[in-house]
Amino acid sequence: MINQISKNNKFKLLYFHIPKTAGSSINEFFKANLDSCDFHIEGVKDFDKEFCNKYDFISGHVSYTRMAEILNLDEWITFATFREPLSYTISHIKWVRKLADKGEEKRFQEHPKIFQKIALKMTEYDFSVPSEITEFIKWLESINFYYFHNTQLHYMHPTNNQHKLSDHQVKIALENMKNINFIGIQENMDEFMETISCEFGWELDKRPRVNVNENNYGFDINDSKTQE
Repeated sequence: MINQISKNNKFKLLYFHIPKTAGSSINEFFKANLDSCDFHIEGVKDFDKEFCNKYDFISGHVSYTRMAEILNLDEWITFATFREPLSYTISHIKWVRKLADKGEEKRFQEHPKIFQKIALKMTEYDFSVPSEITEFIKWLESINFYYFHNTQLHYMHPTNNQHKLSDHQVKIALENMKNINFIGIQENMDEFMETISCEFGWELDKRPRVNVNENNYGFDINDSKTQE
């Protein structure tokens, strides 16, 4: 089925890569099954419809709203993955914290100044101590930075890094999600991969698992005070 789609140029594939939802592994999965892919299109300056149409599969840290403005999404098969919010938030914080690790200097320089500032600030905290997690959150609020707050929802309805989301904004985000063809969750990624493989007639090998940060920096997701 997928080969016919590609040859006819009738449908192409678009993955909304929400950070820390197994997206790198999904990119590798599609790369193994398609000839023409481009990842992290958010890094392409002023990408447009012409650029996107050069590939069978594209993905990036881009919002549904932005892509709907550029493309006719009815002509694309769309995918998105999500994650349980608590583990998502911890994973996202760990990803930024890792920028300040030894050996990550190149990656550190590739990121915006605000992320560099936050990564360096994180080195001052012991995240195994819940009170220090609270202090870190207060510091983020003091610089009006809410990137870790409801991040997954922002990809369905960009809200300019706002702290609070209205009921109307949440409703729009849910309506946008209804238009996505395939939605998976990180906690059950094998089933998501199997569904896609079955739909497109691909052989399912063991799914790749890449871009995994094994360092918890003290976070204990099972600790009730940490959860609070």
